[in-house]
Amino acid sequence: MGMKQALLLLNMGGPNNVEEVELFLRNMFADKNILTMNPYTRKLVSAIIINKRLEEVKENYGLLG
Repeated sequence: MGMKQALLLLNMGGPNNVEEVELFLRNMFADKNILTMNPYTRKLVSAIIINKRLEEVKENYGLLG
């Protein structure tokens, strides 16, 4: 018998508007369950991700209205 697969859908909330996107991302990536690494590395990695993706994420949220 093969391994069973499952799909888990989660709602993690989101920013209320485009101006809140950066704060939302910072709070999300500060969660030790999202980035499972020591706090100093987590802060560095989250800053890299946010700096690289922020404008694109803001644009996508803007399209959602």
